[in-house]
Amino acid sequence: MEKINAVKEFTDQIKAYLMHYKMQEADLGKLILTGITDIKNIFKFNRVIGFKKAEQIANVFGLRYFEFGNPDFAFPDFDKLPAETQQVLLDRKEKGYEPMQENLTVHVNSVLSSGILQDEFTSEDVLQAFPDEVRAKTQANRITHLFKTGKLKARVESTGKTRKKDGLRGTGQIIFRLK
Repeated sequence: MEKINAVKEFTDQIKAYLMHYKMQEADLGKLILTGITDIKNIFKFNRVIGFKKAEQIANVFGLRYFEFGNPDFAFPDFDKLPAETQQVLLDRKEKGYEPMQENLTVHVNSVLSSGILQDEFTSEDVLQAFPDEVRAKTQANRITHLFKTGKLKARVESTGKTRKKDGLRGTGQIIFRLK
């Protein structure tokens, strides 16, 4: 019998809804009366999602927990969402949407797998390979963080060298390579 990780599946549903509606983790936290740290801990599996919390999250989208948890259940149309959620989405549209860290990891992995980088590269090289809309909302230091301490540290390593941009002072950018 195949082992099912219901918590991971429900967490994946939360991420899918946030991406579909272009919501930030903080937006969800606001709507369920908790903080962004609580939401991040759910994604890191450091916080248990009980039925009460699952129902609160589902209610943000006008659903019950069993509807929300079903990956085949269609996303509700904007006008079917609760008024408070609609207002948060309108506010977010005005403020702008920044993809979650997981999305950044997906984009970086895509570039690393594409073969377009040289054997040695900097975070700035990876950033320049992103689509324009992602590049406009991302900074190279976030990619460096993924390489040094984040989810991609097992995939890349530092060469021990740095590269400076012409005319700039400072330590320069760390040069990485695939492991």
